[in-house]
Amino acid sequence: MQCLVVRHVATILAALGLLLVGKAADAQDHLYEAMGMAKVPPKAAPDFTLSTVDGKQVSLQAYRGKVVFLNFWATWCIPCREEMPALERLHQMYQRSQNFAVISIDYKESAEQVKAFFQQHALSFPALLDQSGSVSRDYLVSGMPTTYLIGRDGMLLARGVGGRDWTRVEALDLINALVKPDPEAQQPRTQGAP
Repeated sequence: MQCLVVRHVATILAALGLLLVGKAADAQDHLYEAMGMAKVPPKAAPDFTLSTVDGKQVSLQAYRGKVVFLNFWATWCIPCREEMPALERLHQMYQRSQNFAVISIDYKESAEQVKAFFQQHALSFPALLDQSGSVSRDYLVSGMPTTYLIGRDGMLLARGVGGRDWTRVEALDLINALVKPDPEAQQPRTQGAP
């Protein structure tokens, strides 16, 4: 009899645990939807190495262990220009975090153009140059801005096309949920990560 009670309690606790995990996933899905982000099928984010406006080479692999906010844009794109102040605020809010990074990838423009734009608008997050357009093709960018959220494990999480206010409560809740330390998924940081 006592064994039967223990089994029932264990079954109830397991079901409650699954329910709570499911509720957390549902809440995160709601935040993706609220931000107009589409979850993408699980696959590794295509790695790349691109130059910054100052000529430094930066690889996505160097950010392994962090949630990456990857934004494709161009200086001629009006919604991109409107979105940039929100990206800067995100960068400022999370720049001390070891778990989050904002990276922008400019589409086929010169280092001088992008550097001047960043200086004019007081932007301080990394600006990488996709001068051949190959990284944009790898990420299936068909409109701008396009933003991907990439998990600490390097897997694509979600994609959004079009400008957004990334300082909205839903955006911050989503980012906070993604950067929250997961004790079961602690990964060592790759050496040389920014």
